[in-house]
Amino acid sequence: GDVEVTVLAVEATGPTLRVEVEVAGIDDVDGVASFRLVTGDQRLDPIAAPAADRCDRITVAAQQCAIDFDVSATNGTSRVLVLRRGDEQATWRLG
Repeated sequence: GDVEVTVLAVEATGPTLRVEVEVAGIDDVDGVASFRLVTGDQRLDPIAAPAADRCDRITVAAQQCAIDFDVSATNGTSRVLVLRRGDEQATWRLG
């Protein structure tokens, strides 16, 4: 589609799951809101509050940043990152 994403690393720290990505494609200030984390029992939106190195938008130029999810209320170990853009969807099974 209009966005290229590469998952670089995944780190669980306490209640937060951090997915480090390289993302590029179009200038879209709401683009990061297109990501979801699907667990065995929930679908989570990314944490939107600004923080160092946290993705806040998608830009034409490639950028490395992190997408954080609050996983404190989830059960199980299944984690799938989902990106939906229009009628297209991409998924990454996270270890």
